Amino acid sequence: MINVSTSTQFGFKPDGLMLDDRDSDPIHGWPNPIDDQLSGSPRMIAVAGAVPFDVSNAFTKLADAIALDPRDPTLYFNRGNLRAEQGDYYRAIADYDRAIELAPDFVEAYRNRGNLLSRVGENERAMADGERAIQLDTATPEGYRIRGFARHQNRDYAGAIADYNLALELDPSDVVTHINRGNSFSSLANYQGAISDFDQAIKLDNGIAVAYFNRGNAWRRTGNDERAIVDFSRAVTLNHAYYAAYYNRGNALVRLGDYDSALKDFHRAIELNDEFPEPYRSRGVCYAIQGQHALAIADYNQLLKLDRNNAQVYCLRGLAKEERGEYDGAIGDFVRAIRLNLAAPGEVQLDPGPRPLITVEPRLEFKITLEESEDTYHVVYAPWEDLGAATFGYSEAEAVHNIKEVLAMILEEVIRGELSWDKIAARGGLPSADDPLVLASDDNIKIIGVPVDIDW
Repeated sequence: MINVSTSTQFGFKPDGLMLDDRDSDPIHGWPNPIDDQLSGSPRMIAVAGAVPFDVSNAFTKLADAIALDPRDPTLYFNRGNLRAEQGDYYRAIADYDRAIELAPDFVEAYRNRGNLLSRVGENERAMADGERAIQLDTATPEGYRIRGFARHQNRDYAGAIADYNLALELDPSDVVTHINRGNSFSSLANYQGAISDFDQAIKLDNGIAVAYFNRGNAWRRTGNDERAIVDFSRAVTLNHAYYAAYYNRGNALVRLGDYDSALKDFHRAIELNDEFPEPYRSRGVCYAIQGQHALAIADYNQLLKLDRNNAQVYCLRGLAKEERGEYDGAIGDFVRAIRLNLAAPGEVQLDPGPRPLITVEPRLEFKITLEESEDTYHVVYAPWEDLGAATFGYSEAEAVHNIKEVLAMILEEVIRGELSWDKIAARGGLPSADDPLVLASDDNIKIIGVPVDIDW
């Protein structure tokens, strides 16, 4: 009988791939206030504290004003601000477009449009708006901040830092720019530089949860989980609904071996946002570490509903199934992971060359050789025999069970990078065949017996 490896042998350890922390959060620029030229607008009255602000009434008044004077750019600008505050970004951008069309030097419109363009992922246009804002006004930091943010989004981290430096020269007390420059430093693995920026942001304003969250991520990346936990805890104190902070603190607690506290954080993150997929993976890993493989599988199932093509989760679920002796399911999950070209634990990437060999039909059929000899049944999967795909049992069912266990272990070795995919590819890749003699099957795997006359 082949011995089944334990969870520690299978690598259920809190490494950086299995516990993938949520990245640091940026702070977007916000639309500038309603323009002073509309001194009688409902928004300006509300800011002055005279009456409660009525959004619907404000839109009505602006629509009426636009109908009376459709070429006044400030009316479109102010309506764009209202729409931006309501989260209606694309219609807000359209209003800023119209304002700029009517007033090509309207610097505030470029700034506000640039901020929103970054939010919706149109980074090239955002960068152009930042550059235009700088051309129109070199004495204020907003244009540099907008362009820097767009550069960061385009992965030009050095360029982003250069813009943030210029913004901070003009306004050293700009908390937003300190936080976003810290994120750019983190992206370049300059974690001490990032921590310094987050420190300064917190010194300027100690009530911003994202500053603590991002500093916690920087501490985490320096290997200091204890200090990371302190910062994540401060973040959730300031913002009780900060699900990403609960999630990242849970990962840090797992790395420190405090699994019960970690599970509480993962539960809380899921309660706050049950469509945030990562906590299901981390909670599943945590359950697996504790030997609760059924609960781990339930979490991996939920995660795969949210992310059907997550190869790593198929690998993790396969490991949990293997621990439970569910070899058909384990083989199926390992095969799915290979098909998705998993960068497995250890960051091993399958060679792209043999990829056509793994794009087979969903059902795999391992054609085995099964032979009875006295009181034992010998079984082998011939293409992989030299890789160890041979075993025996004291009954036909036991022999089939054991060969499935062996096949699962071989596939696991491929996923983990311990066995080169080239060796599988050289032996025909993953099998697919038709044969009437089916000894075991499920939705994805068949074990097919092929009687032979050769004695063992």
